Amino acid sequence: MKNLILILIIGFFSCKPDTKKNISYTAQNNIKIIKADTIKFTNGFDFPVGKPNAKKYYNAQKFGENEHLGDDWNGVGGGNTDLGDPIYSIANGYVSYAENVYGGWGNVIRIVHYIDNENQIESLYAHCDEIIIKKGDYIEKGQKIGTIGNNNG
Repeated sequence: MKNLILILIIGFFSCKPDTKKNISYTAQNNIKIIKADTIKFTNGFDFPVGKPNAKKYYNAQKFGENEHLGDDWNGVGGGNTDLGDPIYSIANGYVSYAENVYGGWGNVIRIVHYIDNENQIESLYAHCDEIIIKKGDYIEKGQKIGTIGNNNG
């Protein structure tokens, strides 16, 4: 069974921030507050595997192919050769979700990336073997967030 990591760019959405409101995340029995005027914007996007340029990985099923809503990244060695390899955040952002959803998704990580004061994009990483960050964390582009899994087939 081949391993893979599914990356979904959830969407580019717009919001009109109220500078008086803060963003809060509940993370492991505590609430993390991010002051609206201190949100860190992303500084560009990168690959989720094979730092820095997806070296030794290929996109097995691209976004939109067969109505697929993400990219499936696999190691060039085939089989389970990439099981446990690192997964990196594609951009600076805040973890909005990090847990097992079971079914065909397994361990899932969602990160909100702030483009500017009005625009955000969210990345989703599924089929993770291990999650090493938690909801509410601030993540930098290229930071290890988990490892590649296969969701047990």
